Amino acid sequence: MEAKLIQIGNSKGIRIPHKILSQSSIDDKIELTVKNGAIILKPLKKTPREGWALQAKKMHAEGDDRLLLPDVLGDDQELDW
Repeated sequence: MEAKLIQIGNSKGIRIPHKILSQSSIDDKIELTVKNGAIILKPLKKTPREGWALQAKKMHAEGDDRLLLPDVLGDDQELDW
């Protein structure tokens, strides 16, 4: 399929037909890369908590994972529900 570049401010862009978007699973955001002179568009699929585990490990390594408020009940108290 041939597509024409259009001027968008100082940049250029293309219109991607709906049929191609639906076949590629591209929804809202994309990863844009250049490889061997070709522009590659990939759907960007992120989970809501992506990267949290890595950040938690980083916080622990830097000693930045302590409680901000004291534990009111403590570990030695039993709760009577």
